Amino acid sequence: MKETVIGMLEMGTDTEERRYFRQQYLDRLEEYGARVKMIPQHQDSGTMREAIQGCRGILFPGGVDPDPSLYGQTRRACCGQVDRHRDRAEICLYQCIRNTALPVLGICRGLQILNILEGGTLYQDIKEAGKKLQKHRDSSDPSKPLHQIRILPGSRLEAILGCRECAVNSMHHQAAALTAPSLQISACSDDGLTEALEMPDHPFFIAVQWHPEHMAKDRIQQKIFSAFIHAAEL
Repeated sequence: MKETVIGMLEMGTDTEERRYFRQQYLDRLEEYGARVKMIPQHQDSGTMREAIQGCRGILFPGGVDPDPSLYGQTRRACCGQVDRHRDRAEICLYQCIRNTALPVLGICRGLQILNILEGGTLYQDIKEAGKKLQKHRDSSDPSKPLHQIRILPGSRLEAILGCRECAVNSMHHQAAALTAPSLQISACSDDGLTEALEMPDHPFFIAVQWHPEHMAKDRIQQKIFSAFIHAAEL
């Protein structure tokens, strides 16, 4: 049986915190039989194409805020730390896979950067949404849910999770504002923020704002990784 290799871009400077977060992704993917290939932050397409050779799916993980200049805005004080080197590497990676059928899974920042690269925008801070917001950021125990989400009937996400409402954790201060033309919203929080996006015309393109990798004991959330790996095996 052919090995299922999932590519994931290196998340930046190696710190204890990043090693911990990276390991959560590795553990979840490996639990479903995949091998994870860490992709260096290459800046040119030729080297990047070589690096992802053999990958049967690509995971865009969480991390710091994307540079607002990527979606035509000036960085404001409410924006957090950015990593322009990683931004450029993710742009390069996405350009290499954009017109392929490789399964794509985006998580947290992953949703945000994919929305940007497809032509969408972000709230630099969710307070900019101008709504009465529920709590969206709590990293004290990422394994515990923080709020509910509503899943769009008929969406691929509904087919994967098998429900129209579920509880998720939350560790973000940014969110998708304008949805990219090629994407559609597949889940929202009760306060109206986008919680998941998908690309209807793609074999498997799912992006979620929460962190299912930390909810290892939640059977509903783990269906995301199961479906991703299954798509990569096809």
